[in-house]
Amino acid sequence: MVERPASETSLALSSSSKGRGPSISSKSSRKITSFSIKGNFKISFDLASKKYSDSEVERVLNKVGLLDEEDINSLLKKKPNQLSIGQIQRVSIARALIKDPVVLIFDEPTSALDEENALNILLLLKELSKEKIVIISSHNKQLFSNEADQLVEIKNQKVTVIKNNNHFITSKN
Repeated sequence: MVERPASETSLALSSSSKGRGPSISSKSSRKITSFSIKGNFKISFDLASKKYSDSEVERVLNKVGLLDEEDINSLLKKKPNQLSIGQIQRVSIARALIKDPVVLIFDEPTSALDEENALNILLLLKELSKEKIVIISSHNKQLFSNEADQLVEIKNQKVTVIKNNNHFITSKN
C-alpha cells in the first residue's frame, strides 16, 4: 500500500504482454457514461483481447459483492449515472479483474464504500495478492496497514518504508 497526498504522485506503466499487462482501477476510472454497465464491460473485454463472457462478468461482479444487492440483468442494463458512487467503484474494480493481469493497481479502492463493502474489498485484494502483485494507493492507512505486506509512505517527496514483509523498519531517506 502506498499512502500519499493526491497532489504528490503520478504513475506511468507500460506492458509488452498484450492483455496481461497491469490493470488500473481508480476512483476516477474512465467509464463511458453513454454505455450501459454491460457496454462498459464489453470495452474491458476488448481492451484485454478477450471475448465477452456473461459468466466471467457474473464471476467478477460476485467477487465485488454487487450481485448481493441486485439481479445481474438489471445491473448490466443500467448506465453509470444510475448507480451509487460505491457501486461504480466496485464495477471499476470488477472491470480491472476482467483482464486477469499479473499486476493490479488500485487508487483509493475503498474511498466511496461503506465499512462492510470496504472490508469485503480489502479481503478480496488480500486474496488476489496471493497470486498477483496488488498495489494500493490510499489515504486510509488504518484500514490497509494490518493486511499489507509492505507499507510505504510518500510525503514531501520522500519515501519511507513503514512496514516490510511484516517487519517494521525505520525510515530510509
